[in-house]
Amino acid sequence: MLAPIVFLANAYAPMVPAHIWKDVPFKNWATDPGSTGADPSRVIGTGPFKFQGTSASEGTTTLVANADYWDVKPSIDKLIFQTWPDDTSLLQALLKGDVDLYHPVTPADVGTVQNSGTTKAIVFDTYGFRWYGTNMRPAKTKLFTDVRTRQALMYALDRESIVKDLFLGMATVAEGTQPVLSPAYDPSAIKTHYNYDPEKAKSLLAEVGWKAGADGILELNGEKFSFNILYGSGGNNDQLAAYMQQAWKAIGIDAKPDPSDFATVVNPAITTIFDFQMCMLGFSWDPTGDQSAMFKTGGGFNSTGYSNPQVDKLLDESQRELDPAKRKQMLEEINNLVNEDLPVGVIVFRQEASGYGDRIHNYSANGNGGWLWSLNYIWIS
Repeated sequence: MLAPIVFLANAYAPMVPAHIWKDVPFKNWATDPGSTGADPSRVIGTGPFKFQGTSASEGTTTLVANADYWDVKPSIDKLIFQTWPDDTSLLQALLKGDVDLYHPVTPADVGTVQNSGTTKAIVFDTYGFRWYGTNMRPAKTKLFTDVRTRQALMYALDRESIVKDLFLGMATVAEGTQPVLSPAYDPSAIKTHYNYDPEKAKSLLAEVGWKAGADGILELNGEKFSFNILYGSGGNNDQLAAYMQQAWKAIGIDAKPDPSDFATVVNPAITTIFDFQMCMLGFSWDPTGDQSAMFKTGGGFNSTGYSNPQVDKLLDESQRELDPAKRKQMLEEINNLVNEDLPVGVIVFRQEASGYGDRIHNYSANGNGGWLWSLNYIWIS
């Protein structure tokens, strides 16, 4: 009789050295000196660099080359991470040569880095995206129960303008939910494209029965189309929320930005008590193309309460399918189903940028490896 074979899927299981951690209670791991770096001798890893120490006064963390690294040994002897007070001072430090590597470079600064003559910038696609979610739990709100209403919201957004004006070109208009790097990314396979069309948005709302009240705001069964957009303030979120408010007001919808700190938005508002009407967040997928966390009934990040048995079935089957071509077809079918139901509006797929000085050679950054993956291949002149 053959022993069963067990596979780990979507699991992160790092090695934990027993001689360091066996006597440390799990509840103390986060504050243990081996985690915080207060005791460098307890910081153990298997990467190309070793932890040397931190300096609170200088805001630095120092790593040194690991001579025993099993793969390509780093050419850099020492690597120093340093905190800076703001993006402006960090940009100036890069341009002056005080730092060699700056990530992420803000979209507004990419041109400056590229055109300085002494620094370069790498812009790359990621698995990240910006999205808004409509609460589909009738007990919380009935505003978004009709799919035509949800679709109207998307048609009313000029996402080409969002990419140009708010992301300064460092994003791609989202077609469906599969990001640019996904094995299932294929805009030509998407059946419905939510191009900017405010007149179509108005028509869909009229089909549902929404009618303008005396103040111009749409009403249905005595309820005004008015809601809050809960989001974490910072970055370009405030500008994006303000644009969404303006775009939806143009079709008779009263959307009110409700900025908060990120921690409050995520927990408990959208992950525990689901106390919101609309939320706006960033999120990121992984290379598998699986999106069960957000779109499967009861998924860990299914904050909208979305449920579609056909999507659930396909999500399960796609995780068991070994043929890449067949799995891609399943993911594309899921993509179209979710894109039609539109529990979330994926606005853009994000890009990132890394800036580096002319001392650095052989540096690479991408959405699959990240911005630090090539450190052991870098050499400095």
